Amino acid sequence: MIFWLAAVAFPAEAGGWAWAHGDRDPGWIVVVAMSGLLTVAFAAVGWRGHGIELTPGGIHADRVTGTLVIPWTALSPGQPRPVTPPTRYCLDLILARPEEVSRRGPIWNRRRITFEGTQPAFVVAVIRHYAVYPANRAMIGTQAEHRRLVELLAAPPAPPQPPPSRRRVVALAAAGVLLFVAAVTAETWIDEAFGSHSVLGYAFLLIRQILALFSFHLFAAAIGGIRARRRPEAQDATPVPPQPASPAASRPSWARDVTNEHTR
Repeated sequence: MIFWLAAVAFPAEAGGWAWAHGDRDPGWIVVVAMSGLLTVAFAAVGWRGHGIELTPGGIHADRVTGTLVIPWTALSPGQPRPVTPPTRYCLDLILARPEEVSRRGPIWNRRRITFEGTQPAFVVAVIRHYAVYPANRAMIGTQAEHRRLVELLAAPPAPPQPPPSRRRVVALAAAGVLLFVAAVTAETWIDEAFGSHSVLGYAFLLIRQILALFSFHLFAAAIGGIRARRRPEAQDATPVPPQPASPAASRPSWARDVTNEHTR
């Protein structure tokens, strides 16, 4: 949000200074109004976020553009399907009665839920558990039920992610440099060809700020990759495979299959 406020403030300041000194170009107002509308739209998306909440009645899934309410009766006993990486915290539910799913906001895929901070294997196992055993749904939300789920369905922790390769770190840094140079060069050419106080000049001032900040994001990612490669744990080439939190025999066979499938 700070980024978008700054993106609006730069052309507003540049055009406002020219307007106050007699160069009253109406294109400046158009560009500032359009960037302001973008800021409002991104503010709504950023404020909503995404995640899921399990209730005795079903699943409440917040997406960036709206909310899905999926009753347990709408689900099939089949296993939810994980979406392929890199969106590893997305699941596509198998719906037996899709007409029972309600939505608020423009959501086109009624099967997909997104979340973060919880292992996908555990979320898959929990949803499948409540789809198969409706008698346990009334206890959703209590600490006792959460403990029971952890002991029954606990998925092993995710294996440590390897640090980025040297080639990827170099590519991120090079892309940041090229993007920054391209943004500055294009803005200079626009200013000389059409003038800085033109519709195109004001518009590209906003675009240049977006490209420059994105190039800084690439620089930060490259620096983070360098730090990750220098950590002591990154030098360990023999990671220990994760162990289940509870004996496999204490969990139902389908729960063992789910957790094993997601950790292979």
